[in-house]
Amino acid sequence: MGFAAPALIQKLDRDLAYTIVAIYNDAMAEWQADGAASVCCPRRLPFWDIEASVKEAIRSRTWA
Repeated sequence: MGFAAPALIQKLDRDLAYTIVAIYNDAMAEWQADGAASVCCPRRLPFWDIEASVKEAIRSRTWA
C-alpha cells in the first residue's frame, strides 16, 4: 500500500481504489484475529476523499 499510493490516487477509478483500501483493511483485521494481535496493523484510509475516509474509519474501527 505504501509505494502503491500514487496508483490509488492517480491511475485507478475512485471506487476501485476505495475497494482496494477496504480489502486491505479487512485482510489486516483477519490477520490480527488469527493470532497476530501483537502486531500493529494500522488501517489505511482513502486520504484523497474525506467522506470516504470517515466512512472507512467507522467501518474498520471494530478491529482497531
